[in-house]
Amino acid sequence: MRQLLPQNRAILSLFALLFGGLFVGMLMSVKPQVALSSSSSSRNSSASLSVDRIGTLREHQQELNAELSRLRDEQADLQKQSTSSQSNFEEIRTQIDQQQQLAALVAMRGPGVVVTLNDSNANSLPDEVADVNRYIIHQQQLVTLVGVLWSNGAEAIAINDQRITDQTSIYCVGSTILINQELMAPPFTIRAIGDPTSLANAASNSSLLTDLWSRQREYGIGVDVKQKAQVQVPAYTGPLANRHMEVAP
Repeated sequence: MRQLLPQNRAILSLFALLFGGLFVGMLMSVKPQVALSSSSSSRNSSASLSVDRIGTLREHQQELNAELSRLRDEQADLQKQSTSSQSNFEEIRTQIDQQQQLAALVAMRGPGVVVTLNDSNANSLPDEVADVNRYIIHQQQLVTLVGVLWSNGAEAIAINDQRITDQTSIYCVGSTILINQELMAPPFTIRAIGDPTSLANAASNSSLLTDLWSRQREYGIGVDVKQKAQVQVPAYTGPLANRHMEVAP
């Protein structure tokens, strides 16, 4: 076998070192490129995820804004309905109050007159008295007085705290008078709301009440008329049943 000379061995060693160095250098140059490529890919992936996420959030925000707008519209509609319902309720309540006033179902107050009627204050009657009934108050005097007050602008009337309505009946039962199914005895206090001057003048000077004032002068019947700045009449508490009429269709 042919042996290498020492000079040839040195040359081969030199070549081996050169080749090894080149190989190591190639490896070192390839690794940074691989790492750089990997890092760039990761950043691109993260950026892509962020863009997608932002897009999703924007779509969700748009949906929420649309829902909020819808809810605001519903709220506005409900407020309009509530305002309309409240207005209708107030109108209905006003109408009910007016009907209750017309039906005398609520107490009322205002300026007016107070008229007091009482039996004669005579301590004894003359022997020649033909009719003792002229010394006492009868339902006719009350009915006539109430009619005169109504016709002269009275808006509400009560007799001894009994409200007078279109259903009120006034008639005698023995020595007492029945008003709204309530037995009453004199004195009778008639309260009427209206213009005090007109009502007082009518009660004092109406030709329909000539007999009443004549009895006052001749037989001592008690008649007193006073104007008042404030008169209060109670609500009607009697029956409201209608025997014959009904609401027409």
